[in-house]
Amino acid sequence: MRDFGFNFDQKKEKRKKLILYTILSVTIMVTIFFFLNVLLSKGKVAPGVKIADIPIGGVDKKQAEKIINEYLKTLKEDPINININGKIETVTPKDIGINFQKKEILKDALSFKKSINPITYVKEAFISEYNVPIRVAYDKEKLKALYNNLKKKYETEPKNAILKNKKKIIRGKYGIRFKTDFEKFEERLITASVNKDKRDVNIEIQYIEPDITFRKILTKLGLSTLISTYKTSIKEKEEGSRFNVLLAAKKIDGTIVYPGEEFSYNKIVGPAEKNDGFQKGLVIVGGKFVPGYGGGVCQTSSTLYNALLLAGLKITERHNHSVYADATSYVPLGQDAAVYYGHKDLKFKNNLSFPIVIGAYKKGDYLIIEIWGGKKPDTKYSVITKGKEIISYKTIYKKDKNLPKGKEIIEREGINGYRVKTYLVIEKDGERKEKLLSYDYYHPIDKIVRIGK
Repeated sequence: MRDFGFNFDQKKEKRKKLILYTILSVTIMVTIFFFLNVLLSKGKVAPGVKIADIPIGGVDKKQAEKIINEYLKTLKEDPINININGKIETVTPKDIGINFQKKEILKDALSFKKSINPITYVKEAFISEYNVPIRVAYDKEKLKALYNNLKKKYETEPKNAILKNKKKIIRGKYGIRFKTDFEKFEERLITASVNKDKRDVNIEIQYIEPDITFRKILTKLGLSTLISTYKTSIKEKEEGSRFNVLLAAKKIDGTIVYPGEEFSYNKIVGPAEKNDGFQKGLVIVGGKFVPGYGGGVCQTSSTLYNALLLAGLKITERHNHSVYADATSYVPLGQDAAVYYGHKDLKFKNNLSFPIVIGAYKKGDYLIIEIWGGKKPDTKYSVITKGKEIISYKTIYKKDKNLPKGKEIIEREGINGYRVKTYLVIEKDGERKEKLLSYDYYHPIDKIVRIGK
């Protein structure tokens, strides 16, 4: 009979010795690693240390000082953007007396995590991280002066709306007050100054309503009923045209038109030239879109035209554009109203029994035009188009001896022309009828291609 117990005890003893030798070997290796690292890292930044996530562990004092100084120089000279109601003011820490304490930051980096416990040291070397805080010194009075100067520049008093000569309501203006107090501003500014990637400071504002508003004057005049409204997008407009759209809107905003009186868009907006305060935008000349003063005012007249139609007001003069393309597609085909001082105007007659007031303003990315009056008409108006006909453009090839043979270059893209009928739909007491407003023709623009011969 075999004795299995003896062999089992031998194997158990060998396993114990193997575990013991393994633990001893690991302990010796850790100890050697620790002492080697202690010796090699003497006078250096401890493992795991960073400044703004930039690793500086293991570098000597001179290298650490160089890295810290370079980083702090960037912090000191990089701009901080202060956002106030969409306007940006730019400052740098050095301009407003914010200084970074280099010696204290370096001392902090060098003195951190000098553990004499081998296990703790290994943990710190491989696991722990420490971002050295950016220490700041600043003159509080300089920051207060900056804050007060910004308040002086951006805070405004509310301004009352006024009724001028019984012909125009001039809108009031909301006052502006800083909602962010100095303590919060100070905290945000210092936080931004020590953060290389987040250099934005926001100052919240609140609006103060004037005592007398546009709506209050409408109410006093008995004209506070919104009869119609129409909007067009100005989001994709280039800067000059966008400016002109809104300047023209400002000029017609608040205009009062009395019963039987005729309104002329050109009379109020004027020639829309440089001397009138207008900028260059896209205008149509000879079937081409080119830069010209006043480009964009047709969007305002077209928006007004549609608001007038929806109010049931009598149009006495209106013209369509010669071309319908991207620059004129802010309203549907057949619903535009081109204006050109001295030649083309938009006119209407107030055929209602009470005065009407035109409201024109920007809201977000839209131009809004409203018609206000004494009461809502009992008739509903809408606009439709019929019989749209597309007139395809032609492609014209021009030989160009300066181009390689067979090479083609598009000199001008083609634009299709159109014919379209526009109707005003009138609904009252269950009856519906359509009234022809216009039969418009938009010229096609030929595509021109230069080809090498």
